[in-house]
Amino acid sequence: MYSRFYKTDLKSNTSLIIKIGILIAVLWGGLLSSAKAQLTLSSSVNWGDDKYMENIFGISSIQATNSTPGYSAYSVASRFKDVGVNVSVRHFMTQNIGIMGQIG
Repeated sequence: MYSRFYKTDLKSNTSLIIKIGILIAVLWGGLLSSAKAQLTLSSSVNWGDDKYMENIFGISSIQATNSTPGYSAYSVASRFKDVGVNVSVRHFMTQNIGIMGQIG
C-alpha cells in the first residue's frame, strides 16, 4: 500500500490531494534476484479537499455570467476525485536496460 500527499497552490490557496493505492508486483523468469520480467498491478483513489475541488471543478457566479453556453454557478465540496487502475509490464534485457509497457 502506498500514499502520496500533494499540496498545491491554486490562486494563493493551499489545497490538498491525497492518493492512496495498492501495488502488487510479480516477478518471473527465475529467482527473484535474476528475474527478467515484472508485472505490476496497481489501483488508486484520489481525494481532494474543498479548495482543490472548487478551484478545479467549481464555476463561480462571475464565470457563469461570462460563459457563452450559459453555465450555472457550481460549488464543489471535498470528495473523491477519481479512481484508477494501472497495469505495467517490464522486461529487463540487461541489468541497466529494459522495456516497459503501461496501460491505465
